[in-house]
Amino acid sequence: MRLDTEFIRLPLAIDAERLRAEVAGFAEDDWRPHPQGHPGNSALPLIARGGDPADDGVAGEMLPTPHLGRTPYMRQVLAALGATIGRSRLMRLDGNAEATMHVDTNYYWADRVRVHIPIVTDPAIEFICDERSLHMAPGEVWIFDAWRRHNVLNPTGERRIHLVADTVGSAAFWDLVAAGSRPFDGDGEEFRPVPVDWNPDEDPEVPTERSNLPVVMSPWEQERLAGELLAEAAAGSGEEAARVALERALRTLQRDWRNAWARNGEAEEGWPRFRELLDSFADELAPLNGAIKLPNGMDAVRIAQQMLITPALNPELALAGGGRSLAAGGGRVWTPNAHVPRDVSPEWLAVKASARAVMAGGEARQHPVGAGERFDGEGLSGGDHAALPYVQRGKCGGNCRVGIFDLVNFAIGQNSGAEQLDLPLAGFRSLGSGTARLFDG
Repeated sequence: MRLDTEFIRLPLAIDAERLRAEVAGFAEDDWRPHPQGHPGNSALPLIARGGDPADDGVAGEMLPTPHLGRTPYMRQVLAALGATIGRSRLMRLDGNAEATMHVDTNYYWADRVRVHIPIVTDPAIEFICDERSLHMAPGEVWIFDAWRRHNVLNPTGERRIHLVADTVGSAAFWDLVAAGSRPFDGDGEEFRPVPVDWNPDEDPEVPTERSNLPVVMSPWEQERLAGELLAEAAAGSGEEAARVALERALRTLQRDWRNAWARNGEAEEGWPRFRELLDSFADELAPLNGAIKLPNGMDAVRIAQQMLITPALNPELALAGGGRSLAAGGGRVWTPNAHVPRDVSPEWLAVKASARAVMAGGEARQHPVGAGERFDGEGLSGGDHAALPYVQRGKCGGNCRVGIFDLVNFAIGQNSGAEQLDLPLAGFRSLGSGTARLFDG
């Protein structure tokens, strides 16, 4: 999220020693390497998609992991933020390592701040945001402008550990921010942090995200995001002709998107038209790659892809009421494989075993599959859902489209003892389709 300054310290004081004691209760194998493999970076998931510590996704229902259940004071600290909490982790940085300089550009970050609470640190450890830097001391609570380039440097020989929580905030949370300290603004107001003391008689519920991605992006959200992108492009560098072309492409998308929305809203009937509009927009953007640099150094086309294309259409979320897990609705998503050869019969679909149940709103893990291979249906039952690849003869060449189907009018026979199932397309009702990238893990 963009802020009007690099860093803001919230007026809360956390008992870092108590947090340190809770962290000490975890084993080394509870920690996970960084999803992008950055050396010296690891994390311990506290709130994750579906409550699964092994799932680093940000689209779907966020639930406490078993790790959070072992840390009662950590739960009190998260509850003290007074807001719905998204993905949250203990983040660890080894000695003589860095977080790497980057900008948080994905849609997830458009409306979320990342709260940092240092637990184990050293005065020599430096948090950099744009041209400014500071040290976050144990027990302090900080947010920062993640739209600017930022990094963390640990020149010591010891590990740094922060409690890091993502949130869209609430009125109470943003009141805390308004009362916070701005170290580079010279606001001069008296800053009095309120202690968050351990209370052994309290076990507050930590409210977690259930909705974080739209089935279909509304025209109003699209208009806001497009306006922000154009403002950034105007303040950046590049040829004027490129900016004019970007504005024209955005204007066309917005007008046609609003028209399609007026006809169908989020309804399934409109999904193919929305997909057409996104594909057309992507084609218009392609010649502008690298032509416009935003003030934070990011490419305008990349931001358009991450803010306006990738998150704009998510039919898989409709299976679970806009991001809730199918478990809550009595079903599961099973995600077999994509990339089916063109010679698979359009009347029958037979895919390989090793399907994986995931939460709705999650991205399907994809695996190669050959013609004539089968899907192991063990564990499926009537009312479950399946994300399965489908093809039309002659139109699939290594990047097949993916359909999401609801199991209807098809008896699974889970007690038959059969190890494999043939799944006829006639047994599925299509809930929409999209290119395979929608389900990439």
